Amino acid sequence: MEGGLFGRLSRQFVLGIVVGLTIAFLFTGSRLLNLDLRHAPVPSQGGHPRDISRLGLGESKELVTDHEAWDKALTRGGPVRMLNFHDEHAHHDDDTEARRLAKEVRVLIWVMTAPKNLQSKARVVRDTWGRRANKLLFFSSEDNKDFPTVGLNVSEGRDHLTAKTMRGFKYVYDHHFDDADWFMKADDDTYVIVENLRYFLSGEKKDDPVYFGHHFKTIVKQGYYSGGGGYVLSKEALRRFAHKGQDPKTCRPDGGAEDAEFGKCMERLGVRTVNTTDTLGRSRFHCFDPETHLFGGYPDWYYKYDANGAHKGQESISDYAITFHYVPPQKMQTLEFYIYHLTPYGISHGRQDLNKPGNDTNTTLTLH
Repeated sequence: MEGGLFGRLSRQFVLGIVVGLTIAFLFTGSRLLNLDLRHAPVPSQGGHPRDISRLGLGESKELVTDHEAWDKALTRGGPVRMLNFHDEHAHHDDDTEARRLAKEVRVLIWVMTAPKNLQSKARVVRDTWGRRANKLLFFSSEDNKDFPTVGLNVSEGRDHLTAKTMRGFKYVYDHHFDDADWFMKADDDTYVIVENLRYFLSGEKKDDPVYFGHHFKTIVKQGYYSGGGGYVLSKEALRRFAHKGQDPKTCRPDGGAEDAEFGKCMERLGVRTVNTTDTLGRSRFHCFDPETHLFGGYPDWYYKYDANGAHKGQESISDYAITFHYVPPQKMQTLEFYIYHLTPYGISHGRQDLNKPGNDTNTTLTLH
């Protein structure tokens, strides 16, 4: 009797342990799967797997779907832990040239964000590279005086990114036109090396009708620039946009692919695209993260879109690179650490002259 009862109890005990371990394994596995989602392969157009961390943005349905998948991967993971980048041990870097350019090449950067991203992506931008802009603004669908952000009275979602961009640049013209000479739009997952941006712009003229970024060669006759890679308008380009670009027949107020629509707008206003590679032909603006541009794994559409040949590797990226896109908050802080805080002892990096004299322009357009 006791033996039978003891046997049944033992079997129940063992069964309970097995069930408990199985549930724990499944729960832990699902957590690991979620944490590693950005490295999960997704089908490419050609049937080969590609990394979610290497997805892009553009005109086609595939590109939009790619961007949404990547954006979800970036925002998963809960609150962002912030590092303190104010070292107690001061670096003894000679930043004379950087400080000179900060006075002579005034750059306003506005960041497109959303209320749900303020305490993750936007906060990291504000506390890392954003501090180096002459003026930094955040535009969202609603005001937030504490952060702060400027509400543009635009609904959230990819269908309204064009409206955000158009209204953002108009707000900058109305309220901050005299505060800078160059005006940049970036996403809240774009990392900008502001010193390199100023160096590049130091070889350009703010009174020329030009704008710059990662050049795509499709859709628009002169091409257009990737929204995620950021684009920079000269003072004259912004003036033309504010004076002539408010006509919906010239610049679409909303809808479509934001960066392509803005490119069409610039072309109609006589604002030129410009070759932004350095003297060695290496790229400065980038629509993917550093790893993708170093090691490749581009989505199929990128080979059709990129105006500079979709190159990869160290020799294809300028030593004075300006932007990278699809940079999640943790990686953004890692880049901040590598670029501004980690230095090899005994090595002093001299300055290079990598700007092209009288930068080559793709097309010359006149405003009618």
